[in-house]
Amino acid sequence: MKIHHDIEFMKLRKRLKHPEDLGERVRLLEQLVALKPRDPKNRHLQRGFRKELESLRARKRQHRHHAQSPYERLSFKRVLALVGRTNTGKSRLLAALTGTEPEVSPNEFTTFQPEYGLALCKDVPVGVVEVPALYDGDTDPAKLRFVRSCDVLCVCCRKRKDFDFAVERLKEMKVLLGPEPGPEPRDRTLDQQVVRPGLVAAWEEIPDTGLPHVRIDDPEQVKAAAYPLLGVKRFYTMRHGLVEGKPLVFPARAEVTIADFAAKLHKKFRDRFKRARVTGPSAKFDNETVGLDHALLDGDRIELLEH
Repeated sequence: MKIHHDIEFMKLRKRLKHPEDLGERVRLLEQLVALKPRDPKNRHLQRGFRKELESLRARKRQHRHHAQSPYERLSFKRVLALVGRTNTGKSRLLAALTGTEPEVSPNEFTTFQPEYGLALCKDVPVGVVEVPALYDGDTDPAKLRFVRSCDVLCVCCRKRKDFDFAVERLKEMKVLLGPEPGPEPRDRTLDQQVVRPGLVAAWEEIPDTGLPHVRIDDPEQVKAAAYPLLGVKRFYTMRHGLVEGKPLVFPARAEVTIADFAAKLHKKFRDRFKRARVTGPSAKFDNETVGLDHALLDGDRIELLEH
C-alpha cells in the first residue's frame, strides 16, 4: 500500500511527543528518518531528527562499551590497587580498609570483576580497588590499562612464591614496581614499560622485595605505607584554633605557599588575606605568624588572617 510520506511524518511526530521509553523514541526516530517527505519544513525537521538519532545511537554504543569494561566505571582521583594471585587475602584486605563486604571465599578466583571502596589515608580519600587475580596468560586489555594507570599497587601475598608470581605477571604487562612515587607519564602505550609505586602486604615476612612491607591483617599499617607512595601532601584549614573540614591536597613535588593554599580555598582569598598562623612541620613553633610566601610542609595546619 502506497503511503503519503508527509502525512506519515506528521503522525510519527505526534507520537514522538509522548514515547513510552527511550527505546520507543529510537524506533520512532528510525521510522521518521526513513521517510521521504516533500514539504521543506518536514525535510528541515527530519535533519534534526537524524542528528538526534545519531546521538542516541552513539550513547547506546558507549553504554555497551562501559558495560563490557567495569574498570572504566571507576572514577577515583587516587587509586590503591590490590593485586596478586588468587587466594592471597585481597578481598579480606579490601573489606578491612573500606568497610565494604566483598565475597570472601577459600575457592579460587572468587572475584571475577573489580571490587572497590573508599578509604582515608591520613585523611586523604583514596579509592581502593581489588583487581581480579593475576594468572598465567592474563590478556584482558581493560585490566592491563587499569593496573598500569593506578597510583599505588599493593601486592597481596601469603608466601614468597606469591610475590614472585605477581611480579612476573606484572612484568608481562610491562609494569615494574618501585619503592617511591615518580614523575611517570600516564600516556604511554601498552607496549611501553611503566614504573608504578608499590608495597607488599603479606601474611608472613618476605625479605628482599625492595618495597615497603606490611602485615596484610593490619589495615592501618597498609594505609600508612600507602600514603607516601601517593605522591601528595595535605594541609588543614584552622579556625579559632580548631581544624575545619577536610584537608586540601596538592602534588607532593609542588612547592605550596600560604598564597597557593588561600587561592585553592577560594580564588578571592589570595588578595583578601595577608598573613596566616601555621602549626606543623613548617612552623618554628605552634601558631607561628607568617606571610603569604611562607612554604608549607605536609600536615601543616593554617589559619588565615586578614590583618
